[in-house]
Amino acid sequence: MGHTGYPRLVKIVAANKKSIGGIPTPREEQALGDIENALVASLEPKNESLFAGVVTGFGVKEFDFYTSNETSLREKVKTIEKRFKRPLSIEASDDPQWDYFLGLKTD
Repeated sequence: MGHTGYPRLVKIVAANKKSIGGIPTPREEQALGDIENALVASLEPKNESLFAGVVTGFGVKEFDFYTSNETSLREKVKTIEKRFKRPLSIEASDDPQWDYFLGLKTD
């Protein structure tokens, strides 16, 4: 499985600023949802990146994308950081077979 046109896995991570016992407050959950919507709206239109999913836990929310253009993705994420005044960390790795995504999949 996977898609040869999107060989790079990019994890964009936002820390929960406000949480109760590690769980985001409703206002924080809304803010993270707004970031997610902005990421998808910015990264998917030209088919340079595909949104693969979200992982939440341990005080962070991780937005997972597969991309064919990591440079462009990083530039767009910087713009979103400025817009939301929120640091977003980026972790990227080769994953042409989408092993990470398939490992998260539930039946």
